[in-house]
Amino acid sequence: MAPNLALHDHLQLVQLNQFKLTRKQIAAQVKCSKQTVTNTRSNLRKYASARAPRNKPGRPRCITPEVGEAILERLREKPDQYQDEIAAYIEEVFEVPFSVYQISRFLKEVRWNKKVVCSSTLVAHLLLIVGVIGA
Repeated sequence: MAPNLALHDHLQLVQLNQFKLTRKQIAAQVKCSKQTVTNTRSNLRKYASARAPRNKPGRPRCITPEVGEAILERLREKPDQYQDEIAAYIEEVFEVPFSVYQISRFLKEVRWNKKVVCSSTLVAHLLLIVGVIGA
């Protein structure tokens, strides 16, 4: 299998493609195959880039950015809420069922930690009380 083209070769392919040269002429100048020129042209049409985007490995995301923001906003309001309560709330708002496992994976991904959030909320609350009492 041939190695991938270097970045400067891809840039040269894009520049030569703008001059409306044939595949054979471009391939001769860049020292690549005609199929590489065809693939690059196809990538330019599809993705507006000489290279196609990488395929993301792993499980496809089920929680969209909007749902993720709703979850985090709900946790800012009520940081001591259980995951099944969050799932029920999100299901009620977005009318899409979410499992506790999906919520758990999302919270792990954004590194949300109940202990840290609850203790920092408690500290902020105590500071507020001390500030009110001390004033």
